[in-house]
Amino acid sequence: MQDYIDQNVTGTGIDLAQVCHGLYSSLANLSWTNTWFALNVQRLNQVKIPTDQFKKIVISYHTEYFNTYELCNFFVENADCKFLLLHDGVPETFWPSNVTGVQWISWGQQLDVAIAAHGISNSIMPAIKIISSLSNRHEFHKAAVTAFVQKNFVPDQYVLSWHDTRWGDIYYLDPVFFMPSEIQDLVLNSTFQNQPPIKFDMISIQSPVANGNWHHPAYEQCAVNLTNESVYNSSAWIDQKSTPLSGPYFTEKTWKPLLAGRPFVPVGQKNSISSLAQLGLSFDWGLDLEFDHMIEDFDRMLGIYRCLEQLMNRSPTDMISLSRDSCKHNLEWIRSGNFRRNCDTKNLSQVERISQW
Repeated sequence: MQDYIDQNVTGTGIDLAQVCHGLYSSLANLSWTNTWFALNVQRLNQVKIPTDQFKKIVISYHTEYFNTYELCNFFVENADCKFLLLHDGVPETFWPSNVTGVQWISWGQQLDVAIAAHGISNSIMPAIKIISSLSNRHEFHKAAVTAFVQKNFVPDQYVLSWHDTRWGDIYYLDPVFFMPSEIQDLVLNSTFQNQPPIKFDMISIQSPVANGNWHHPAYEQCAVNLTNESVYNSSAWIDQKSTPLSGPYFTEKTWKPLLAGRPFVPVGQKNSISSLAQLGLSFDWGLDLEFDHMIEDFDRMLGIYRCLEQLMNRSPTDMISLSRDSCKHNLEWIRSGNFRRNCDTKNLSQVERISQW
């Protein structure tokens, strides 16, 4: 299995009790007459959605984040269609009036797939390093935390990768791009800009599930992990106005420290911690995680810096001791199926609303 959920499942009359490993089974008894499905879409241009034949269309995103601007344009261009958009995050984006956005959580299922592939830790492992940070693509948030770790910790304290893979322009390198001086001084200094790639963590098979292997020094040796998620921004400038983005979005980058029984610092969208806490996980790690609620992306990064400063004067043993109870709880909560059941229960609460769509 390459992905946590089957990709780009399209058609009509789909057996929702079976498709995508039963993720939508609680919707199977609803009426879906003359409805087209495009489930767990990866890229909008990868699926053919026959808007000329069907006027009720269900689209879901789980293991890939959607392009909000592109999706909004698609909805506007097909204003004569009604869309049901299902995805894991809170649907904060202001969708056109022909769109009903509903949170449908796949995180429990994704963790079950990850456990089947790589297992789950049976105990809280000792740690010999304080922090780990792994980055493939060169993006602002990953550069910001990588530069911070390099400046404020010595190599014996961390496990670090920086592949520096570049897709398109790196916008923050534009001289007119504004960012707070505390971040700018780190990511634009010559030491970081001249950093050659660090690729010790290359794997032979690249797929979401293969990438979810937590049996790795970043998790087995380090007390705290930076998740460096695929999506960081919680707002974007769209059509000349600031637009909130739906989230949080999680990938194997977050599942790995959870399954290893490690505390982590979420370098991702706002409310990453609170969304998981609502499903029963514990985050009493002795770290200031208030940044998690910050809407502004720069403010959240500066809050992450303040959190990481707390680690500069702590030993790996200290962090293991402070976080032990919460990490033990999280391992047992996931292993027992309670996390998956809470995800399913939250999805069940949406069924009535979906039935009225």
